[in-house]
Amino acid sequence: MNKVVVKFGGSNLRNGKDISKILDIIIDYGNDTIVVLSAVYGLTDELNNACLEAKYDFSSIDNNCVKISNRVLSLIINVFYKDLFKREFNKQLDLKIESLKRKLKIISKDKLIDEQVRDEILSIGESISVAIFHFALLDRGVKNVVRYPSDIGLFTNNVNSVASINLSKSKFYVSELNNINSIVIVPGFFGVSDDNKINLIGRGGTDYSASAIAYCVKAKYLDIWKDVDGFCTADPKLVENTQTITNLSYKEASELAYFGASILHPKSIEPVQELDIPTRIFNVNRADICKPASVIYKDSVADCVKSVTYNNSIGIVKLKGADLGGEKSILSDVTKILSLHGINILSVLTSQTSINLILNNEDISRVQSLIKSINNSFIREVDIISDLCLLAIVGENINKLSAMFNKITKTLNFNNIPVNIFSFGASDVSTYLIVNTKYYKKSLQLIHSLIIK
Repeated sequence: MNKVVVKFGGSNLRNGKDISKILDIIIDYGNDTIVVLSAVYGLTDELNNACLEAKYDFSSIDNNCVKISNRVLSLIINVFYKDLFKREFNKQLDLKIESLKRKLKIISKDKLIDEQVRDEILSIGESISVAIFHFALLDRGVKNVVRYPSDIGLFTNNVNSVASINLSKSKFYVSELNNINSIVIVPGFFGVSDDNKINLIGRGGTDYSASAIAYCVKAKYLDIWKDVDGFCTADPKLVENTQTITNLSYKEASELAYFGASILHPKSIEPVQELDIPTRIFNVNRADICKPASVIYKDSVADCVKSVTYNNSIGIVKLKGADLGGEKSILSDVTKILSLHGINILSVLTSQTSINLILNNEDISRVQSLIKSINNSFIREVDIISDLCLLAIVGENINKLSAMFNKITKTLNFNNIPVNIFSFGASDVSTYLIVNTKYYKKSLQLIHSLIIK
């Protein structure tokens, strides 16, 4: 029987009650399950802060290690029934805290946060989660085994902090998990390089870990457990009368994730899409493994708008020059230098006299000097527009719905909301517009009222 890969994120792991609830869910799944875990809520941030403080303050190391240990111990006060398994977990925790301390001392000695050391430190959070669930399940009489990425051969592209999983290489090794007749627990958030060193795969990367494992074992389902009701027609914190989207295609889910919906990591769609593995989103507060809130699979309702999402921390870099559109090398030069410095371009719009780059705000400050360093005479001016919000409308064959876009434009104009950019055509399932950040909530509400019936 094909395995089910089940992922639980840090937002599901805030306290002992959360852990006990998830233990019950795991037990309901049974033996044909691979559980992929994030660090408990907030622990990754605490580990990162410990790195930053160790660089400048040696005395912070012991304090932070004690703080982290005590926090974990406070989470498990009521998780274990038998002292035996609690003691076994405590031994594992002590070993992980000692490892953390040694690595923090390396940072303090070198006065430098080496990327490899940082990756190893941040991965400790997931390792602690794995130990909690391993011993807590044994405590409940449930057989399970722990497998780390190094054990199963979950290989990356040998990049620190933001690695990708090498699916073609990993599948030959990870597929061996199908031969294990018990629950398997795997830490998310990291894989290993060719020489078996830990590589993080970025924030939110446990979704991606789980998706890659699902691909490698040809899983029956990939189940993602959240603390919300799956994908919605808009952010329910900002918009009234939103609806849960019960089904959507891989392309729709990918675009929603890319443009800001926080339900899934953007890279988590591709592995399951390749094998048509259904991805089910569950709400941990409505724990029923037979009733997913949203299901992502190959087919979707055609010509139907599913959702409007947003990214309210973007900016535009405008390159200006008399013949930018006719100069072949400019765009490649610009994208190359930004890529070398780890800057992701969300979208590009070009004309004869201008190239507009849509970027995350956090990258904007670095871009101007990088572009000037290209020293291309065709680029006469570089302007920055910040404090913008990208609103994305997502649904199959959305570009056929031109009348709707006219209605959106008129409605926003009527409400005195200027639209900086309105773009469609790059994808057949999404279109987007850009407004000033101060208008994003009102724009989101107006658009939702127009497109969702």
